[in-house]
Amino acid sequence: MSHEYFENLNYTMSNEDTQLEHDLLPQGTGHVLCIAGSGSRVLPLFAKHPKQLSISDYSIEQLALTKTRIETVRCLEHQEFLAFWGYPSQKVMESHERQEIFHKLELNHREKEIMSSIFKSNEWKPLLYS
Repeated sequence: MSHEYFENLNYTMSNEDTQLEHDLLPQGTGHVLCIAGSGSRVLPLFAKHPKQLSISDYSIEQLALTKTRIETVRCLEHQEFLAFWGYPSQKVMESHERQEIFHKLELNHREKEIMSSIFKSNEWKPLLYS
């Protein structure tokens, strides 16, 4: 079996409903393990304030995407977050603005390198539907 599918960024958005995980996870759980995927399924788990949230994935690109998504939630206002990723928003974000914001995010060197390459190949346009 070829692993080619898992050697790059596979998807930037998931359409699964996260309500089940959110409802099942008790508030303040000690340790939660979650698959990174696009990061969309990870974010709602933070609302339950787990003491530790471990994120795993086969793809380092998916992990970098998830970390970037977490950092944009942490650093950006709601409308800015939406515009950064390409969700419908009241704000329009130009490619150069996205690039400026990206370079201010607190990512480690490898995450920054991976995501910078992905954004560059997409001309710094939103990644949501990539």
